[in-house]
Order: sequence, then structure tokens, then C-alpha cells
Amino acid sequence: MTWKGPLMVIDGPVLSNRTGHTVHVSDVDVPDAEGIRLHEIRTVSTSSDVVFGAAYDPADPGWAGTERVGPEGITIAPDVVSRLAYIVEADTAGGSYPYSLVEYRIGPLTYRATYPGANAVMPRGGPSCTPAVADRLQDARIP
Repeated sequence: MTWKGPLMVIDGPVLSNRTGHTVHVSDVDVPDAEGIRLHEIRTVSTSSDVVFGAAYDPADPGWAGTERVGPEGITIAPDVVSRLAYIVEADTAGGSYPYSLVEYRIGPLTYRATYPGANAVMPRGGPSCTPAVADRLQDARIP
């Protein structure tokens, strides 16, 4: 695989805590991703100025107030809505991820949720969709 920079920002799922309890997100993964490398995950407000599909620039003011999702996870307070932002690098043919897998805990109970993924992630400056990516999307199934 030949990787083509720069890093890009793609949108992940919206996490909405309507439980009335604090939720701890312990793990986020994009299993079965093809043609992309996940470098970092951040939570952003749904009213953020972060531009999805753009090159990642950590100095951009839109990233102020965002939180990195590290190995310790993140906590989402009751009645808070956040969007996950994936910082990725795509290979020269582009890529996709059919779904995101989010594991979270409310008190002693652990849950796992599956969210639909990205249709196609293209390298910046590349074609809009290659036949290889179109074939992968056609075959993608969410478990």
C-alpha cells in the first residue's frame, strides 16, 4: 500500500448521551477498514467549525475545545451530544470503513454499538472514486 498525505478529517458517529447518567466511552474502532490508517480520534461539538473532508491542521481554531480519545477513553456527561472526528491517512487508491464500533459503559454495564461508516475516503487531490473503492463499497456489509 502506498500512503498519500496529508492527514484528513473524516466524520465518525454522533454520540448522544440521553441516559441521564455519565457514559464512559472505553473504545472506538474501525474494524474492517481498507485503505485508511487511523491516526487519532477526537470528539467535537456538533456546532464545531471543524471541516470534515479537509486536511487536518491542529492549529485551526476549529479544534479548540476538542478532546482526544486516548487509551483511557472519554466521558460524556448527561444530555451532551458529541461527534467523533477521525484523523486518517488514505492510500493512493482511497479506502473505506464499513462501520465504527463503539464500546461504552454506564455504571457497571458495558455496551457495544455499531454505527455506519464512510462510503469512501479518497486521498486529497485524487479522483472522486476509484473502481477499486466502488467494488469494496458494493461488498461492504455492516455486521
